[in-house]
Amino acid sequence: MEAFRAALTHAKALAPLRICLGNVSVDMDSVVGSMALAYYYNLRSKEAPFVGVANCTQTFFPLKLDINSHLAEHGLADALAFWSQVDPAKLQEVALIDHNRLDNSQEVLLAPLVTRIVDHHVDTSPLYPRLQEKQVELIGSATTLVVEKLLAEYPSAIDAELAHFLQAPIVLDSYYFEPSLKESKWTDRDLAVYKRLEELGGQAKESGKVQFERLFNAITDVELNLKLGFPSLLVKDFKTYFLIKEGSLGVGVGTIHVPLQTMMDTFGLPEMQNAMDVLLAERKTLAFYCILTNCRVGDTYRKELLAYRPALHDGDSFEAFVACLDGHPGFNLTNRRDLSTPGSRIVAWEVGNTRYSRKDFEKVMTEFYHRM
Repeated sequence: MEAFRAALTHAKALAPLRICLGNVSVDMDSVVGSMALAYYYNLRSKEAPFVGVANCTQTFFPLKLDINSHLAEHGLADALAFWSQVDPAKLQEVALIDHNRLDNSQEVLLAPLVTRIVDHHVDTSPLYPRLQEKQVELIGSATTLVVEKLLAEYPSAIDAELAHFLQAPIVLDSYYFEPSLKESKWTDRDLAVYKRLEELGGQAKESGKVQFERLFNAITDVELNLKLGFPSLLVKDFKTYFLIKEGSLGVGVGTIHVPLQTMMDTFGLPEMQNAMDVLLAERKTLAFYCILTNCRVGDTYRKELLAYRPALHDGDSFEAFVACLDGHPGFNLTNRRDLSTPGSRIVAWEVGNTRYSRKDFEKVMTEFYHRM
């Protein structure tokens, strides 16, 4: 771990010329993956070092309770850079980790600089002109792909503490290898990498199960989430999908670990609507906003989906979007509720198939844009 910590801290101290950029949801996989990938590239090459970059501002990052705790635990809080600290004019090279298409706000600026991609989502990447290496595979965690590279080429670089650090996104993304989520949230490759990290000492500090419960509770604690306020919940774990149809407005999707009814009781539907209106006005490339709730009740999970269209946006395409969701067999949406207010449309469902996640939402969006 000392070599990992020293290499990334040194790289961050320099004016970043080459970066490993996580996605805009800034989850554990994106952050740990960006740092691990930068370390791997720096072992492979002695050119200007890569820096792991969280794709957010430094002021936004405190919302990520689980990641802040994980970085502090391993003395890595000063080893991570933030997008707001990067001068794009000085960049020479960008490697994408945990996404294969730049956020719309970064496309013009960074597309000419993308040279490498390591990702585990549906491949919607355009033809980046300088792309040299690309690995996009539908497995549970992008970090799994990076650890596979380290294990194959630099196995001695992973000590017990680094193994514990690297296994966090894998146990989180897989829900600690929940059997019902196999092939949906994790694969045999994720499990094989996790077991190898176990062998290298990743379990010396705590078991993977204990690590998962501790970090997952930091993400999902309802009271802690409610204290953040609804505007923060909307962007705490947020992604935008611009799939297939170039130039179309995207759909923003926020994962929130609070039941819809609890949010409505706490904040009130008018306040929630106003916060979504503000977000859509700020991010002018969004047409609709969706909330995907994911809450644990005992040993089971309950999921809900809410779709929102503000008054000024296209009603016809929203109704087509809702119909696409309504009729999709994978989600198995039930208990549809119309929560619309004058001028705006709000539709909510329970998600019958709790195996479906936001990663599956990408596939639904692809189908939707194909129909338009």
